[in-house]
Amino acid sequence: MGIPKVRVTDLLLLPLLAYIAPSSRGQKQKLPLLTIFSLVILWDLFVLLLFGQPDSFRMGLLFIGKRLSYYLIFLVGYSAVQSRAIWERTIGGLLMATPILALSILWAVRSEAESGEAQRASGIIANQQTSTALFFVVLLTLCLGALPVWRSPFSKLVGIASLGTGLPAMLATGTRGALIDIAFAVGVLEVLRRDLARSIGAVVLGAILLAVAWNFIPGSLQNRLAETVPSLLKTWENRSRASELMGSNSAAARVAMAQACFRDSISKSPLVGSGMASRKLGFVDNFFLTEWTFNGLIGLVLMLIFLFRIGGLLWRAYRASVDPLEKGIAAGVFASFMALWMATLHSDSFFLIRPMEAFMLLAGLVVGCSRLESKGIPESRRKRQRRTFQQILDE
Repeated sequence: MGIPKVRVTDLLLLPLLAYIAPSSRGQKQKLPLLTIFSLVILWDLFVLLLFGQPDSFRMGLLFIGKRLSYYLIFLVGYSAVQSRAIWERTIGGLLMATPILALSILWAVRSEAESGEAQRASGIIANQQTSTALFFVVLLTLCLGALPVWRSPFSKLVGIASLGTGLPAMLATGTRGALIDIAFAVGVLEVLRRDLARSIGAVVLGAILLAVAWNFIPGSLQNRLAETVPSLLKTWENRSRASELMGSNSAAARVAMAQACFRDSISKSPLVGSGMASRKLGFVDNFFLTEWTFNGLIGLVLMLIFLFRIGGLLWRAYRASVDPLEKGIAAGVFASFMALWMATLHSDSFFLIRPMEAFMLLAGLVVGCSRLESKGIPESRRKRQRRTFQQILDE
């Protein structure tokens, strides 16, 4: 559209929601998370209008608009689930689209490697490597949750293709924190499963895919990723001298930036902040400190309550699921939510467009699917609605 941070698809969210919302079909019901999210948005607007900086006012409104779009995407996913078929079709479409983006990234990084310029993938994801890596973390975690319980061979093939292409694409972004995030998500999944046989199988499959993916990325990227743990240990051992190590590794740079954020930004207005987009996103690479800087301690607390409420809905959906596929997908989405929490320590994860749009849509689908149970739909009817991805394509 020519407007930064705004796409045509963003403007389609409201009419799309109006078209598929249950309320438009005479099925009145309370919208989930509406109260707490309204408080978040109202506080963001209040701080921006009263304490925001004039030169960042327009960008601040765009940031708040993107935050609003995340909730609308959640409602689209939540409202769209009128049957099991719609639920499966939407998730299947997301997973089948994953290899397309992954292969385009791998093609770009291979081309850059041949020219000797590859440090991390750029091209179509230039300056968005972390956002893209977290997008893949969300989808890969979904695949890992659903793969053991998918019934049809075609569904399993889609999952394996998504994992086989998504993992090397995630590595190709060169985002070292994503390795920790995906490992944390896998740990959450295994705790939820409590199935030793499947856990062993998942670990073996993951090791094989990681070994294959490692060979798909250039040597310069392999060296960058291999430094993840050593750089963290070096920073921890010399944490009192983080500013002196700032040029040696990204972990030390983040510690130094966090110290500067407390000193130069948060301390000036700790309670109400300085307004959305008062500083460029990525100035500290830490969601908590960014939110605190923008909207103060009050805004941070409101946002944390909103996120905890999302986690609570996902957890209840997982616990209430009886069908193995529903439970597996709910587990995968909950684990991706935990991965985004881990990512808050090295990125502005809950601000980033790509992972948040994917996650909020999946969260809405999971919560919406659990609503089918609460509406008392007979199990016999639910079974008739269950169709595999192959049957959906054959239609």
